[in-house]
Amino acid sequence: MLVENFKNTATLYHQFEIWQIADLKEFFQGNGILQIIFEKEYKMKITELDSKRNDIPETDLGLMASVLDMVSDKYFYPFSFGDPAHLELVEMQTLGIMNFGTDISKIDPNKYFVVIMDKID
Repeated sequence: MLVENFKNTATLYHQFEIWQIADLKEFFQGNGILQIIFEKEYKMKITELDSKRNDIPETDLGLMASVLDMVSDKYFYPFSFGDPAHLELVEMQTLGIMNFGTDISKIDPNKYFVVIMDKID
């Protein structure tokens, strides 16, 4: 499931990890359930994704977010360099709200990222 308004809800989550993703192929290889969700929701085999990519209106990050939103046992906050979610994370780091174990302001601009977390019970 996607986390909304992370800046104001971060204290509801724990066990944070940052997943760096080079492209859609790497994303779908990251966990088998992601491929299953994609094939069910988009009604195409993952092997058809490259040839039918223009049929899917979402950006690569948007497609990743859409699939991640259907995972029910984890929470996700996807971002890429300079987008609003990334700027929010940089602000949280600067203000000392979050420590990501790395300087989140200096991420690779050619990759995608997802903060993976669990909700505190």
